Amino acid sequence: MNKSGLVVQESISPAAGCVALTFDDGPHPEYTPRLLDVLARYEVRASFFLVGRRAARYSALVRRIAQQGHEIGNHTYSHPVSPILNYRAMRGEVADAHKAIADITGTEPRYFRPTWALWDWFHAAMERSVRELGYISVRWSKSSYDWMGVPFLMRRSLLGGEVSPGDIFLLHDGAEKSLWGKRDSTISILPALVRSIRACGLRVGLLEETMSRGENRGQNFQKKEGVWEKKRP
Repeated sequence: MNKSGLVVQESISPAAGCVALTFDDGPHPEYTPRLLDVLARYEVRASFFLVGRRAARYSALVRRIAQQGHEIGNHTYSHPVSPILNYRAMRGEVADAHKAIADITGTEPRYFRPTWALWDWFHAAMERSVRELGYISVRWSKSSYDWMGVPFLMRRSLLGGEVSPGDIFLLHDGAEKSLWGKRDSTISILPALVRSIRACGLRVGLLEETMSRGENRGQNFQKKEGVWEKKRP
C-alpha cells in the first residue's frame, strides 16, 4: 500500500493476462459508491452494465463511474424479463438506455449485457436486435451468484476455482428484479477476489482487452456473429 492508501501490485506487469470484472443492474445509491471506493483503492478498472432508468435517476453516480475510468455498458432501460418482449420492444429498451447513458457521459456505450440471459429462450432474437443497433453483446464465464444472497456460494464460485486469461466475472451492484436485494457481500468479497486474481499472475482489465486476450490465447470466449459467448467444450 502506498502513502495515498492505494493498494499497489507492482509484480503484475501490463503485459499480464487479463480478466474482467463486470457489475450489472446499477447504479445503486448505497452500493455503487462503496464499490467504487474499493475499486479505486485497488487501482482496478471494471465494467458497469447500467439500467437506463437508474442511470437517469442517479446521473451523478454514472458520471463518477466514467470519471474513475470504468467502462459503461447497456443493460436495457427497465431490466425487462426479455423472453416475453417482442422485437420492437427490445429495440426500444436498448435504444432508450443508450440515450440515457450517452446524454450523461457524452460517450456512446458499445457493449450490451442481456437481462435474464440464462432463462431467455429467445436470446437469438434479442442478440440480433442489439447487433443491429451496433452493440457487442457480452455474457460471462464466471458468475458470483450474488443475486441469490448466499455468501458461501459466492466464495466458492469466485475464489474456489481456476482463473484463466479472458475470464469475465459477473457481479451486481444493483438489484433489479433480483431474489436478494442487498449487495454487502459483493462489496466485502471484492478485495479477496482482486488479490486472488493477482496471485494467479493476472490483472483486471476492461472488456475489449480482456476478450481479445481470451480469444487470442484460445481461452474462454469467442466472437460469433457479433456476440461474445463462452466456448463450448
